[in-house]
Amino acid sequence: MSHWWRSLMQSILWNLLFNVSNNKRKTKEQEEPPKPQKLSKPEVDEARFNPASSFALPSWDSVNYSCAYDTMIGVFLVIFDSLPATHVQYLITNSLTAILHKLFATMDRNSVPSFNIVRDVMRNYLSQADVHLPRWGPNLSAFDRIISLLVNVGRVNLYQSESCQNCNKTRSASLRNSSLGSILTDSLWNTYATAYGFSNYGAATLTTQQWANALEYAIFYRSRKTEDIMLDATTACQCPENSTVTKIKYLSGSEPALIFMDIPGEMDDSVLRIESAIFSNLADATYTLCAIVYLGGAHYTSHIRKGAQWYKHDGQQHDGKAVMIGNDTAITSRVEMGRKACGLFYSYSA
Repeated sequence: MSHWWRSLMQSILWNLLFNVSNNKRKTKEQEEPPKPQKLSKPEVDEARFNPASSFALPSWDSVNYSCAYDTMIGVFLVIFDSLPATHVQYLITNSLTAILHKLFATMDRNSVPSFNIVRDVMRNYLSQADVHLPRWGPNLSAFDRIISLLVNVGRVNLYQSESCQNCNKTRSASLRNSSLGSILTDSLWNTYATAYGFSNYGAATLTTQQWANALEYAIFYRSRKTEDIMLDATTACQCPENSTVTKIKYLSGSEPALIFMDIPGEMDDSVLRIESAIFSNLADATYTLCAIVYLGGAHYTSHIRKGAQWYKHDGQQHDGKAVMIGNDTAITSRVEMGRKACGLFYSYSA
């Protein structure tokens, strides 16, 4: 084989090898996702406070309902700030999720603006690649699911016994549920709540007896419709409206640290606002209103009480910072205006 022919063949082979190698390199680059751009400090700040920003963190957008997470953070700040130290320690000890540990670790118990710090830390944490954010729908169940996801505080066990006025026999029922228990979701709750003088619940404090009375009606009604309430073999009558309650208590022997009550709100710009009032156990089983969560137009916001003042937390306004909106009297009066207890109770025991 002549020298020129050998040189030509070598040249062709080298070109073929080079093209194959180059094509493989291009294919690999095309298949691999581009690495995220490292943001500067101002850009990171903008991404934190402005979900619509071009620098917005990829997992923190309107699809994931970041306002619901902001609300959750504000509520946990209330839990941390208003409950006794023993309750807070219980939550930390029995809530083994890394998110909750991260949340409590960044809280400052003595400062209202600490919400903003907590919010920043949590947004960054939740936006990490190894943290998968559920995509919530624009409804109140998102708030329930957020809390259920982040808090694992054990079971809510309710026990009651009653004597039927018709047959005078005692029957017992226990609530079969997991960490946060939905006791009643039926709209007919209003009938029972109103009958027991519970139609305008929004006073500053609730006694154990007040919420227990309404809770008893809820349990009785639901026991006829679902399997959430288990009646024992001694049940002789299925007419709870003819029954007399003799006892209701937590099996653990303690009242819950918090009570979540969902209520229908007023029409705001032709949008129905659903509100969830949160009561904390202060002492002697007396509960005080400490937070209100609003859902209107698929957007969450919340009012949180700090001492005698109320602060508004809205991830889409004021750079997400807490804004003081009024004193305790003004907010409490607003809650009292025509509110009716609706059919959803959430509670957990400390």
